Amino acid sequence: MRRYDSASSATTAAAERAGFEVLITVDRNLSHQQSLQSRGISLVVLQARSTIFDALVALIPDTLRALKVIKPGDVVRIGIR
Repeated sequence: MRRYDSASSATTAAAERAGFEVLITVDRNLSHQQSLQSRGISLVVLQARSTIFDALVALIPDTLRALKVIKPGDVVRIGIR
């Protein structure tokens, strides 16, 4: 396992231990680096043309809709593909 994989796995595990139900990220590779199916946390990946505030704020409505229906272990991608 690469060091980056360990770091992202540790971040997800720490968020889960802290009681978070959803991790929101702009890291498009995070869902490929670990399996969330057996975890109690889900992942929302924001996919904008840029990570500047104005590009991400446009994704808020879809993010809020996803947060209403997401289940543990789910990975939801929001924005451009």
